[in-house]
Amino acid sequence: MSQTKTLFVCMILIALPASQVSADVDETNSSPEVTIGFGNVTNDTLSFTMDTSVDVYGYQVVMSWETGAVYCAINGFGGLSEDYNLWASVLYAGCLTTGYYYGAQGIYHIPAGSNGTLTSIFYQSNSPEVCMGSASYAVLDANDELEWRNATVDPNDCLTYTKYETWDDLWYVLDEDGNDEGDNETDSWSPVFISFIADSSEINDIWFEIYDCSGNLYLQAGAPYEGYTELPNDFIVVIVDASGDGWNEGSNIYIDGYGNFSVENGYYNTISNCDGNDIDDS
Repeated sequence: MSQTKTLFVCMILIALPASQVSADVDETNSSPEVTIGFGNVTNDTLSFTMDTSVDVYGYQVVMSWETGAVYCAINGFGGLSEDYNLWASVLYAGCLTTGYYYGAQGIYHIPAGSNGTLTSIFYQSNSPEVCMGSASYAVLDANDELEWRNATVDPNDCLTYTKYETWDDLWYVLDEDGNDEGDNETDSWSPVFISFIADSSEINDIWFEIYDCSGNLYLQAGAPYEGYTELPNDFIVVIVDASGDGWNEGSNIYIDGYGNFSVENGYYNTISNCDGNDIDDS
């Protein structure tokens, strides 16, 4: 990749100027103490992994790409960050991900020997290729001050996407799941077109959630939502009405291959094909 665009911004504990934080990072130290990379990735959700031999009190992960853009929800969830009380803050444009404890430094940390998912984020790629850019992490020095060091990343660890285009829209679909985990399982994934519109009077009160048949949340989104998203062949869609009086006539969700659905009355409606090939609307 040539002249890769990389976004450098920093948010740690207290808001610090990016120049100050970058100056605090030991540029000469790129030790194998901490390795950060991509974990499980779908078309809408990606996770980072961390393998550390030291206690980690904060971290920052930067992705890079040549063309286009990447957008993310502003908070990460799950993984080692949530397990050890580190807040995962994500920049909407560019998806810079920063983990920190919002309080007195040195209280919480990811312990040495940890190896697994660091955090997960909802995202949308408008780029044909997204790669690991750089990462850093913080340890406590002898004076109990944060010392930032460069983590090991593989710049060739990349996700690729295929562009789809219609006369009035353009979107990108992940070429593969970006992870070997579960490749031998019978439950395969494929892109499915979903269109979700809401009446203006209830746009803040309705949303949908997608789960696999084990009850693991895959995607949560409000209206408007339109595009291809990778779904397992067997899935559960829960469509929700926070007011409990059913969706208005102007609100509807369309799932390609399955049809149109809404909440006729009550707080939710469940759409599932986990018991077979025919979808059950109940």
